[in-house]
Amino acid sequence: MGSSLFMLPGLPDSIVVAIAIACGILAIALLLYTIWTGRSRGRARCPRCWYDLSALDTETLPQPCSECGRIITHTRQLHRLRWRRWTLAPVGLLALAGAYLAVLPAARAGGWMSLPPNWALRAWVNVAPQDVGEPALNELIDRVLDTGMAEGEARAAIDVIVPRVVRLRPRWPKGLPAAVSCDKFTLSSRNLAGTHTATLNLAGMPMLRLSLTPQPMFASAERFWTESAVCLATPARAGDADTVPIQVTRPSPWRLESAATKPHTVHLPIQLVDSIDEVITPVQSPEIDALVRTHLSPRFFRSNHSERSGVQFRGWRRPDAIADLAIGVRVEIIHNGTVLTTARWRDDGNAANTLLPLPAEFVTSGHTIRDLLAASESDAAWVVRVRADPEMALNDLTRSKYWAGSFDMTLAEFFSRRVSSP
Repeated sequence: MGSSLFMLPGLPDSIVVAIAIACGILAIALLLYTIWTGRSRGRARCPRCWYDLSALDTETLPQPCSECGRIITHTRQLHRLRWRRWTLAPVGLLALAGAYLAVLPAARAGGWMSLPPNWALRAWVNVAPQDVGEPALNELIDRVLDTGMAEGEARAAIDVIVPRVVRLRPRWPKGLPAAVSCDKFTLSSRNLAGTHTATLNLAGMPMLRLSLTPQPMFASAERFWTESAVCLATPARAGDADTVPIQVTRPSPWRLESAATKPHTVHLPIQLVDSIDEVITPVQSPEIDALVRTHLSPRFFRSNHSERSGVQFRGWRRPDAIADLAIGVRVEIIHNGTVLTTARWRDDGNAANTLLPLPAEFVTSGHTIRDLLAASESDAAWVVRVRADPEMALNDLTRSKYWAGSFDMTLAEFFSRRVSSP
């Protein structure tokens, strides 16, 4: 309500501009009047109290004013312009009112953030906290996407935008590609000869992971949840610092759907460390292991429509004791102490009935899923081991601690409450 009143909704733009011009003319007229009437006209006056000092001997300066005691050190002080405070205050108020009304029509059309120049927006985004600088950041993004910005200005703006919209950890283990995500735009990565390259497309919506909660399995979904996709980027050396390079593309100035400007690379600083535990803190205890086991409740799943098999995790809401833990999972199918196959997964704390596929053949030993299904549930030679996967947990960029435990399951438990598609 208060902010809308400052926009003067009852006055059209033409009237607002006319009032702004009138305020400017009055301010200039009052300023000229102050200057005209404040001249010394050749008379010697005290610069403090304006007492007439015509009788003062200027050859013997410095001398004090006989009225207020001000020391006169130079003859220029005796002929200084007299500024009357009672006129300066109205001049300032009229000037401020005129300036406000002059920009009000533009603020009505595009918002107050459309008024500052590009350099001012960049400076504000750099120094302001995340929530305070969000309006300036959005305006800067809009100007870049508008494609009317000069190439140099656009690159300077992108250098400010990318650190604010791309999320990554300040430290990362050596030898691993860094995980990055973005909530505003499409962030993708590609792997060429072991080097991961991340590309941020300012013209695209963010890539989201979609998880369904169907009842029953493969039926129409009743609940959806999304999260920003996590991409990988290989750290590189830029000058004397380790960085994560992010290639940024934006719309072409010619507004062609298939055209885009030359990618601009932004280097985000990162500190490389020796181990994962220097980045996120491991947490392990029998109590925590039990809570994670109950939360995940891994069970074997096999579709009736295909040969597809996998592990189904049933967790939805985490218990408070493990809500702040990043949970990366490595599921191992073990026969006589030999790991036949491994599947990896990261729990985001929101996914229910998530399916983790298993290969049809365990190529390390010649066993297949059919051998697993044919085994007796009481056969102690088969074990399903669920243990922490720190590398998967590391990709959860929202948490600073991770589950570091493990637990074993018998086939009887793994096959219990088996769910099949209709």
